[in-house]
Amino acid sequence: MTDGGNYSGATTNTLSIKDVTSLNAKKYKLKARNNGCPSAWVVSKEAVLTVNPTKLDFTGHQPTGVTACLGTGCSFTSYPANADEYQWQMNDEDLKDGGVFSGVKTGKLTISDVTFLGGNYFKLKAKNNDCPSWVSSQAVSLAVPQLPDFKDHQPENATACAGTSYNFVSVPTKADTYQWLENGVDLTETAIYKDVTTTTLKITDVTGLNGKIYTLKAKNMGCPPEWVSSLPATLTVTPLPDFTGRDPQNSTTCVGSNTLFLSLPENADTYQWQENSVDLTNTGVYSGVTTTTLNISNVIGLNGKQYRLKAKKQGCPSAWKISNNATLTVPTEPNFTGKHPRDTTVNTGTSYNFVSAPSNTNQYQWQENGGGF
Repeated sequence: MTDGGNYSGATTNTLSIKDVTSLNAKKYKLKARNNGCPSAWVVSKEAVLTVNPTKLDFTGHQPTGVTACLGTGCSFTSYPANADEYQWQMNDEDLKDGGVFSGVKTGKLTISDVTFLGGNYFKLKAKNNDCPSWVSSQAVSLAVPQLPDFKDHQPENATACAGTSYNFVSVPTKADTYQWLENGVDLTETAIYKDVTTTTLKITDVTGLNGKIYTLKAKNMGCPPEWVSSLPATLTVTPLPDFTGRDPQNSTTCVGSNTLFLSLPENADTYQWQENSVDLTNTGVYSGVTTTTLNISNVIGLNGKQYRLKAKKQGCPSAWKISNNATLTVPTEPNFTGKHPRDTTVNTGTSYNFVSAPSNTNQYQWQENGGGF
């Protein structure tokens, strides 16, 4: 050989090689003589060049952290380039196959049950034909989330008035993902339901929801695979008073007489009568003003007055529900002033008409000697 390229010192007692990468298993020997003697070279024994393997490399092959649920298994994987020997470690201690661990001397470490291993760190060390010594990957963690806990954080049964809003609240510990359900079915965002994936379910109007059952289910970092659910909470909706077919009726009552107005709305237990939209009190001619029956002992001076009942259900602070108006008509008595029939004398066998046209009259009845016809 001669100097050049990868070699230098080809005619000296030191042969220098710049890069041995492609020279594994090459054989080298030196031949020598002294002042041209002997004519044939004296040759050394051969020396074999063994080139250590390509450098082990974890680039793009690092293990990654794992999150696994209680009671489940998981695995860590790493296959560094140019490696043929592996050893997994937990917290810098070599692992052995057995118990929950298998594959500790391969590129894939399998853990059959992570229940007690949360917070530990795992890494792979690897080498190739004893060259170089062990090289370690980055350390990665195993996260084992605790299950959501609803203790002391259950949603509570609720009573709300029809037409009002209500919020169900449940804040379980060890949870980061939530879903509200109605009668076992996942809720979605609607005009009535808001924030269905938070700890507070907002119901904008409870009307029509009486007896519905609400539960919250929760997970923590995706665990458990099946949700953990709260206890059910029942919504009781107090209905509003209903006057359908139960409004007070108009009344016509004679001067000096008494009368009453009656209204029996459903779903009501608190009442207040009004005259011309003003609350009445139990004074003067009025009694029963806070019941379903308004009594008027004397209707004089009340012609044309309008009466209505407002009602509500105790425990519901919503506005009163109000009936239709009923009108009291008090007719004016007939007035015969200047309108009385007149005494008269007529011949036998002739006819005669008595005439009387009292004012404020639309019904008539003549009498003879105090008796009716």
